[in-house]
Amino acid sequence: MMNFMKMNGITNWLKGCAVVCGMAWCCLSCEHDYLKYDTQMRDALYFVWPDTSYCSFTAGDPVDTMDYKIYVQVMGLPRGSERSYKIEIIDTNTTAVEGVHYKLSENQIFPADTVKAQMHVILYNRDPELRNQPVTLAFRLVSSEDFDVVPVEQGGLMCHLIIKTVPVEMPGLWIWGGTTYLGPYSEQLYFMFKKFYHKVEETNPTLYNRWEKTYGSELSRFYFMRHWSVEKIPMSKYLLRPLYDYFQENPDPEVKMPEPMF
Repeated sequence: MMNFMKMNGITNWLKGCAVVCGMAWCCLSCEHDYLKYDTQMRDALYFVWPDTSYCSFTAGDPVDTMDYKIYVQVMGLPRGSERSYKIEIIDTNTTAVEGVHYKLSENQIFPADTVKAQMHVILYNRDPELRNQPVTLAFRLVSSEDFDVVPVEQGGLMCHLIIKTVPVEMPGLWIWGGTTYLGPYSEQLYFMFKKFYHKVEETNPTLYNRWEKTYGSELSRFYFMRHWSVEKIPMSKYLLRPLYDYFQENPDPEVKMPEPMF
């Protein structure tokens, strides 16, 4: 019995040695691969992004610029200093016009001490035809002094941005008497109407919560012909008057809102 226990202990000790030796070999092997990569391979870049992305502006929004961010990843190691990389526009796939639809520098900076960074593409909503015909901005990573690019078959080399403006349909509150109190429908007016509506949550949370509960999100079930007599005082004070004053200070040729009566 004692001999069996001794043999069992020796066996367990040998197994433990084997595990430790195996771990040590793995560490040495990993260190060898790490040094081999670090000294003989150049870092490569790729986009952490789908090949195609849709960039939509909302019709009526007075802000006509979008800072669109794309992540760029290093297949390699972080460095202690900034590095540069390059972007190339793919002319055959691009219908967007520089300065009209986008701004993108072909020379980019990758920050120090990281393997992932943001690349900024500035998009513009200055072309009225974007409502009817989207445009495409296509670009790819190209080799630079500091970076290679991943092989094409691995993906992440190219990016296509589809830029468009999404029209906004006339809501029900305009159809049922809204023109009398808001003026003719326009996307600019409706966009700011919603913006000032949500500000009521800050100026009068109780009123805002009641409106949300009674008339639905963004007054989707509010009809002037039916509900105005009940809501005319609070709606004029907290929504229509601030909206009217805004367009008095920021005139828009598409907006012809009458002055609130209350």
